[in-house]
Amino acid sequence: MARLIVKSPCFKGGSGGRNAAGFLRYIATRERVELLPDDRPLTHKQEQLIKKLTKDFPDSKTSAQYAEYTEEPTRYHASEFIFSVLENHRPEVSRSEV
Repeated sequence: MARLIVKSPCFKGGSGGRNAAGFLRYIATRERVELLPDDRPLTHKQEQLIKKLTKDFPDSKTSAQYAEYTEEPTRYHASEFIFSVLENHRPEVSRSEV
């Protein structure tokens, strides 16, 4: 996944990193951000992760993202499939009352 590097004298390292992380999240998710499709072949790590995910969650092979990935195995389609599987199968976390 691409990384965003921003150098700014306003944000310091250490405990101030939380402010920088919030700022970078805002930049990456604001309204006019355009994600460009990556038509390069998928990486070896993506391929390994997809094999593991399809083994652990066989129902994920019926998704539209998997169909797109198998038709055109690019980094973009691999990332979309991986993201959708992780979002659909992440464990629910509940907060217990004390």
